[in-house]
Amino acid sequence: MKDAFEEFRNLLVTHGMRLSALYGGGRFSEPVRCDEVVAYNRRVAHFLADLGVDRIVLGPSGPRRPGGTSDQDLREAAHHRCGRAGVS
Repeated sequence: MKDAFEEFRNLLVTHGMRLSALYGGGRFSEPVRCDEVVAYNRRVAHFLADLGVDRIVLGPSGPRRPGGTSDQDLREAAHHRCGRAGVS
């Protein structure tokens, strides 16, 4: 995996390019998948940081539920994540 990362970094340098961001995200509001979604986004964030990128674009995955994500869904997701991280 490290070789692939270095190859990607070298391709960017060779072509005078810089990665500006990557898309991450997922269904943070689904408690069953929340840990998986957070772990995935941490990997994306570390990958970006290793390339000197300071942005990650977060959005939902898949089709939206009818009515979208409610404020209550977002509060519950934030409460779940903050509680697991020891933040109140």
